Amino acid sequence: MYQLTSGHPSGKIYQKVTKRNYIAYFDDYMAVKEAHLDWFLSEAARLGGYNVHLLDFTPDSLVTIWEGLISSIHRGEYYDFTGLEKDLPLWVYIVEGLSSEKYGTYSPDSLWLMDGLAYYVGDVYIKNYPNDFEWKPYAPDFYNRVNDGLHPMILCKDNHGYLCNPFDSIRSACVATWSKEGRPKKYDLKNPFDYLVKRYFDAK
Repeated sequence: MYQLTSGHPSGKIYQKVTKRNYIAYFDDYMAVKEAHLDWFLSEAARLGGYNVHLLDFTPDSLVTIWEGLISSIHRGEYYDFTGLEKDLPLWVYIVEGLSSEKYGTYSPDSLWLMDGLAYYVGDVYIKNYPNDFEWKPYAPDFYNRVNDGLHPMILCKDNHGYLCNPFDSIRSACVATWSKEGRPKKYDLKNPFDYLVKRYFDAK
């Protein structure tokens, strides 16, 4: 199991997310992003059996990285995350609500891979369209429920509108892999990327 930090940077992960503290959550994610990516890139390349230089943050690299990770992300018996805060990455808390005794949850090693993948997918948007998209917390004043303030979002620079939570396509790809009769496809990350980018530019 990979462990980069000794727990969460702020120690606030189980506090209720509010309009007053959601930025602190965002800062926690961004504070460890580069270090998590440094580990993740070499690990993903090792597991996929290819040169790490192929992970160049191009849209096509989403095909390479997901095809290489499909067999390494495993879902198994359910376990509670309580007490494991120092051993699990930040993005794990978007998975927590999907875990149950009926459906199980992902292994700790898988959660670390999904964590790195979330940062990678987000940075593919940013690095390819730096004038259009940016990492931001998303909790506008009209939100009555700011659960999504816990997760970094990709927003559109021109109007600060929401583009995506980069974890959403990962979650869908994992469901396609581990659902009953699941049929994972190597394009499960690139197709949502292409769709969202096209929709954004078509609307401009």
